Amino acid sequence: MHPIAQYRRVKGWTQADLAQQVGVVWQSAQAWEQGAMPRPKVFRRLAEALEVDPLQLHRELAAWQKEKEPATA
Repeated sequence: MHPIAQYRRVKGWTQADLAQQVGVVWQSAQAWEQGAMPRPKVFRRLAEALEVDPLQLHRELAAWQKEKEPATA
């Protein structure tokens, strides 16, 4: 499961709820959970809303992205 989705679900929030907390449209929250990286200016607000250390969140997102990359021969 995507890290943002996992943190969001722990809080019992919908994507719209998360977007409202961060100050973006719900489509942004949806895009993040599909693999888009949050813009730097909203990343800190996202981490604060999810109550997670920004560096920890960044590491988790990077690890998730790496898992999703196709394996190269």
